[in-house]
Amino acid sequence: LTVTSGTTAFDVTLDAKLINQGTVNIDASNLDLHVGATHTGSFNIASGATLRVRDTDTHTFGAASAIGGAGKFVQTIDAPTVNVAGTFNPAELELGVGQFNLTGTGPSSVGSVSISGGQLNANAALTVASLSQSGGTLTGSGNVAVTSHFGWNSGTVTGTGQLNTSGLTELGGPALVANAYLEGTYTER
Repeated sequence: LTVTSGTTAFDVTLDAKLINQGTVNIDASNLDLHVGATHTGSFNIASGATLRVRDTDTHTFGAASAIGGAGKFVQTIDAPTVNVAGTFNPAELELGVGQFNLTGTGPSSVGSVSISGGQLNANAALTVASLSQSGGTLTGSGNVAVTSHFGWNSGTVTGTGQLNTSGLTELGGPALVANAYLEGTYTER
């Protein structure tokens, strides 16, 4: 399945169950998944494109699945649950609501992660260039390595895994931190 558009971006909204057992290419638009399903295939998200999961359903990406590309993965509206056991490498992750559970054994690396609500359960190692947290919770048993910028205004960081930062760290607002190792430049706002 390939989702494309002409010269302008548009949304493709699926109110029916899509079960990906092959490859879904999201080339130049937004693909909205409203109905939960279990996927074993890959989602390739091109630059400027977005894969969005919504509503209260559970979206499971199995161990053989892969989510990647230069685009964005967004979890929004009505608190969905997302379980990722496969490879997770999109350029961006935006978490606004619900539960995002990363449990995969494959490499997981994201250019930019933004947590404004919900809960990111990193129960596997995750490498992030830039992490911005303005709400919600970052937790789990896996280590999270932030290589460039960690900006934190509010929210909770907890769990048995470690949060390791090696670039610019900016802390401001009410926050709760456990098991954090901060290196590099620190700025309190």
